[in-house]
Amino acid sequence: LVAEQIAWTKSKSKRIGLRLEMDEEIRSHLRAGRVSLYRQEGSGWVTGDGRAAKVLPRLLGFCATPAGASPPEAAMICAPIATPDGALGVLKISAREAGVLADYEANLVEEFIPLISLAVQFSVRTEALHERLLQSERKHALANLTRGITHDVNNALGAMLPLVQQMHEDTRKGH
Repeated sequence: LVAEQIAWTKSKSKRIGLRLEMDEEIRSHLRAGRVSLYRQEGSGWVTGDGRAAKVLPRLLGFCATPAGASPPEAAMICAPIATPDGALGVLKISAREAGVLADYEANLVEEFIPLISLAVQFSVRTEALHERLLQSERKHALANLTRGITHDVNNALGAMLPLVQQMHEDTRKGH
């Protein structure tokens, strides 16, 4: 699971690109492709319709914040993104204040998920093509090196072969 956080701060979050372990329940929830809205109530997370949330918000949420740090999240939207190779990613949009994220925002995110999935697909395909290009360049360089070595060895053998033939002929004649 690759979890990414969009944060309106001036620095990159350390959680972008974070890989998380997940159980089959979370995996099946993400494969269903539903955009989920969660909000913090008391000490736990609830879904947009008020039911107790399962593991996903705790997995993606911030831990307890130390004194002087930013306040914890009050709400989050989690949108699963599937890649062509079956890997799962999560776009997480969070708010530190209650009431900032609601069904309207979750629906907007849901509208963009197909475009995001397409962008991820193109990115994965571009990465694969780039890797194939690098492999091709490596093979081409090795072929050129091999061709050069073969040429040099053949030149050396070509220079020695008449001498060896002459020595063989001289030995045969008893010289």
